[in-house]
Amino acid sequence: MGKMSRDKGKRWEREVAQLLRKTFPELPIKRGWQTRSGADAPDVDGAPVWAECKHAKGLANADPFKALEQARAAADAGKDPRPIAAFCKVGGGKIQHAPVMAVPIDFGLELLRVWANRARSVESPDTVPVLPAKK
Repeated sequence: MGKMSRDKGKRWEREVAQLLRKTFPELPIKRGWQTRSGADAPDVDGAPVWAECKHAKGLANADPFKALEQARAAADAGKDPRPIAAFCKVGGGKIQHAPVMAVPIDFGLELLRVWANRARSVESPDTVPVLPAKK
């Protein structure tokens, strides 16, 4: 991988770290220390997930399934029990795609359950929350 690609990846890792710090201001979240194997530390360290960050020109290179599998293998090798997330951003040329986060279905369902329970406790115990429509 060339220096420009590595630098692009570092910038995206820093951006993901910044997004996670805004969400979890109480945690010491920072860009992870990169190693050859990738199993020693996630791309973003200190977050409540094992974060694998990908930034690519084309969709094939930023495949969230491959990134998620890489994160899962690294987390397993590092004996990290935290849930796993892959953050992908595809750019290049004139077409820009919004960044995505991929998580295993069981973790995604747990997130939805926690969110729904919290929304119910704030609104009404009998109400199922509905996401606002995009404008």
